Amino acid sequence: MSSEIEQIEDKHRLLMNAIAEALNDLLTPNGFALLVFDFHKLDGTQLSWVSNARHDDMICLLRAFVASEDGRVHEAHTVRQ
Repeated sequence: MSSEIEQIEDKHRLLMNAIAEALNDLLTPNGFALLVFDFHKLDGTQLSWVSNARHDDMICLLRAFVASEDGRVHEAHTVRQ
């Protein structure tokens, strides 16, 4: 397993950005995140994401979500959108 997360292919990056624009138009004022990964690399080495949230806020939300799914309590930071 590689210790570095590989970036998604350029053709997928362009598609992700187009989808993100559409989601932003459709979901405003809500936040969103789109995660894309390779089913053949479920070891966490290939994952890309795009969001309309600030990076730090999205990381806090993802940590809180994973903790909740794992049945752990996680202190969420204040979102600054």
